Amino acid sequence: MSNHLRDNTMRPPCATCGKYEDMGEEIQKHVSRYVESMNPEDKVSSSEYERRVQICLLCEAQIQGMCQYCGCFVCARAAKNIMNCPHPEKRKW
Repeated sequence: MSNHLRDNTMRPPCATCGKYEDMGEEIQKHVSRYVESMNPEDKVSSSEYERRVQICLLCEAQIQGMCQYCGCFVCARAAKNIMNCPHPEKRKW
């Protein structure tokens, strides 16, 4: 993935550790724990989760790991099987 995202968006996560550089470490841990604690029946597959997160990270509405349209952390929203992209013009997933 490209490292030249717009200045108002966060950079993609590190390919090795998965951390976001612009998101505070405590928030990262909290969101990760939340996703990990979800009931497996409520989560999408790991491949679908990665697909959704990658789409969100490239979206113009994503700022520092949060969606401007719904206010959710994109990693949490992407993990839930009942959720979809809230983009008002066209859902991206």
